[in-house]
Parts: sequence; C-alpha cells; structure tokens
Amino acid sequence: MSALFAWLLLSTAIAQDLPDCSTPQSAANTLLALLQPEDYRPEAAATCLDVPSEMAGRGSSLGVQLKQVLDARGHFIPVPDLSDDPHWMPESGNKVVLVEALPVVYLEKVGDQWLWSQDTVRNTPSLYAETFNGFGAFVQNKLPASFTTSRVAGITPWQLVLLALLLLIGAGASLLANWLLKGRLHALVKRMGLPLDPVAFERTRAPMRLLTFGAVLLWGAPELQLGIQPSQVLLFVARVLVSVSVVWITLRWIDVFAGLATQRADTTSSRMDDQSIPLLRRGAQVIAVAMGLVFVLQNMGVDVASLIAGLGIGGLALALGAQDTLKHLFGSLTIFFDRPFQVGDFVEVGGVSGTVEEVGFRSTRIRTSATSVVTVPNATAANATIDNLGVRTFRRVTTTLGVTYGTSPDKLQAFVEGIRAAIEEHPATRKEGIQVHFKDFSASSLDVMVWFYVDVPGWNDELVAKHEIFLSFMRVAEQQGVEFAFPTQTVHVVKD
Repeated sequence: MSALFAWLLLSTAIAQDLPDCSTPQSAANTLLALLQPEDYRPEAAATCLDVPSEMAGRGSSLGVQLKQVLDARGHFIPVPDLSDDPHWMPESGNKVVLVEALPVVYLEKVGDQWLWSQDTVRNTPSLYAETFNGFGAFVQNKLPASFTTSRVAGITPWQLVLLALLLLIGAGASLLANWLLKGRLHALVKRMGLPLDPVAFERTRAPMRLLTFGAVLLWGAPELQLGIQPSQVLLFVARVLVSVSVVWITLRWIDVFAGLATQRADTTSSRMDDQSIPLLRRGAQVIAVAMGLVFVLQNMGVDVASLIAGLGIGGLALALGAQDTLKHLFGSLTIFFDRPFQVGDFVEVGGVSGTVEEVGFRSTRIRTSATSVVTVPNATAANATIDNLGVRTFRRVTTTLGVTYGTSPDKLQAFVEGIRAAIEEHPATRKEGIQVHFKDFSASSLDVMVWFYVDVPGWNDELVAKHEIFLSFMRVAEQQGVEFAFPTQTVHVVKD
C-alpha cells in the first residue's frame, strides 16, 4: 500500500513532464498517469506503446484497454521500484516484466527508448476479452449519458447501478442454488437409493449459497472498472469468499461421504474399514483446510513458496517443539498398520479396559463399562502392553463351587458329574477342555474347581451364557441334595 501511495505522489509530480519513454519508470508512468480521471490523455498515454504495424492507428484505444485490464484484475505495477536511469539495462536482457501473473506484459528497450512491447500490445485485445464479459458495457448502454459522465468521489452512477445489480444477481443465484440443492439434487440422491444422512446433507446448503454469491461477485467485479485500489479490495473479498466457501463445502461433503462409507462399513464383516474411515476423513479435512489457507495467503500477496522455505529452515525447531505430536502421529500409524486392536474390540490398555470407539491421529477413545470415555494417547497405546480381549477365539470361565462338609463322597461325585454334564449340554460352551474336579478342603467348604470355555462373540453374550450355566449349577445342586457352603465358625464352650 505504501508503494501505491508513493507511485501516486510520483505520478502527480512528474505528470507535467510526460510523455517520456527514456527510462522504464517514465515509460510505465506515461501510460498509467495519463489515463487517470483527473488527467485523461489517451493519445499522449499511448506514446510509449510499441504498436505493431497491423494495429497502426489504434494506439490510444489499446492503451486504454491495457490500463482497464490491469485495474480490473488488480495488478499493481510498482512504478517507483523501476529504474529511472536512461542507461540502465537488466541482467536478463533488454526487457522488464511488469506483472508476474501476466508475463506477456513487459517493457522492452527499442533503440534509446523503453516501450511497452509489441507482444504486450498484440495480446491486449485478447486480455481485454478474457477480463470483461460485456455485462458492464451492456448496462452502460442502457443508462442515460449522465450516468456515465458524472462522478461522485471518483465513482460514476452506472458503477453503483452495476454493483447493485451484481448483488441482486448474487442473491438470486444463491437462492437458486439452494433450491436446486434442496429439491432436485436431494430427489436425485433418493432415486439413486443412497442412504444419505439428511442432517449432513442439509449442512451443505449454506456454504453452497456463499460460493454462488462469491462466484457472481468474482465474475462481475472486473465489469465495474474501478481503480486499482477498489478493484484489489473487491477481488480479494470475492476470492476469499469463494475459497472459504469451497473449503467449507469440501468439509461438509467429506462428512457426507464419510457417513455413506460408515454405513457401508457397517454391512461388512471386516472392521478395518471402521477404523480407517475416521482417519481418512480427518486427513482429507486437513488437506482441504491447508489448500484453502494457501489460496487465501496467495491472494493476500504472501509468497507461499518463500514461507514454506522459511518453515523448512525452522523445521528443526518445529520438530523439537512438536515431539509429542509427532510421537502420537507415529503411534497412530503403528496402530493402523500393526492392528493390535480395531474399532469394536474390547481391550485393556495401560490399566484402562473397554470397547474401542475411535482411533484418531492423536489418541484412541475407549468406552469403559461405566459408559465413560477414556482418551489414551496413541504414543502411550503403541508402547503399552495391549490385551485384546475382543479377538479371543473362546472366552474362559473359571469359578470355585464350595459345598458343605456334610456332603457324602457319593453325593459329591454325583454333583461333579452333574456339573460337567450341565456344561456340556449348553450350546454356547466348547466341548473340549472342560475341567470339573474336587480340588481342596477349605476352612468351611469342600471346593470343586470348574473350568470351561464359551464360544460367544461379545462380552454381553458371555454374561448371558454364564448366567444360564450358573443357574444350571444351582439346579444340579438342588437335584442332588447338595448345599453350598458359606463361611461358618463353631465355638466349643468347656466348663472347668
């Protein structure tokens, strides 16, 4: 902005000495300064144009078009930074590129003068056609002459009318996009049979409206033919609106497709997709936000390449400061590729037991039996001893049945055989490896060891099976006339 202010002062100071094509600075200033509203001299401004022979006689109109293209696109030429030495020559040759985004716009030394090159002049009509769509000219032709000649604070009435029309068109287009998204697209999705989450789909409408409005503003901004500063501001606002809305839409549609993928994953037997979908969703969101940030920074004039290079130089400090984050990231990769557990497994990690709900980039969320959620850092989980109870082929059940000392040997033998038969008869038990034996004489009971396995998919099914089997133990005891023991103490009182 300071460079622009300096150029305005410079152009005002040397306007009386123009046209002058002896230096790059004066050649650039001749075209730009002599096409200002307060000093509008198209013929003199075209003095430093190297007009090709096939375009002879069109110098003044081509100069006006070139100035309008530069202003409408918001390309500021730093005139004070150009050389003012008549004998100066650039190291790269005899030309000076004025706009990096438009390499075809450059000054070239011809004889002892610096001129806007023939390539620049030849390409001006095509640049003008690419910049303007004709809507602004259409509005000007439909308005009275007074709307195009009078100025208020440097702005003509037709520009205000055009701005109002653009705002109305943007609002109408956003409403149309909202109607199409809600009606037509939603109906199309239903006909395709996609199980779309209505809440996630509804959240895509607001950013789509913003994108439509920003696109209309970006499309119509050059037609206003404002000065360099207003054009830069308006184009910056329009591009930020478009980039922000694109990122916003991308994030919303990532959620939509992640929801579809999750529903699809619920129908498969593999749990790998259940674990990978959250990671992929977050990765895609990070990429979308990063690309949007780069686009906004570029429109703010920030040299993104230099910024990335600067981050590379400070990469060591960044790595040292982000050690924990990197540890968690590598821990998540270890969990993802080694798969010590997956979403839905019942695990014990670092003293925490529960069902794995989500594996993220930084941490793993475990739902405990108390219905609370414990967040375990992935670096901790990757280095901890993990007992994955969810992948057990069979679930072992062990218990000890204590019966009273008054039980006879025959009854105890019948009781042991009845317990073994009850285990074998239950459909959820493994028939091999059943161990039922009289194990020990305890202080107040005769102990029978019971050891068997159940073949069930989850913890809830295990509880149901144990419930049914333990009830059958009680029925066997009742049938055999065996009583379960409980701690007792006999006191003998001896009278002296």
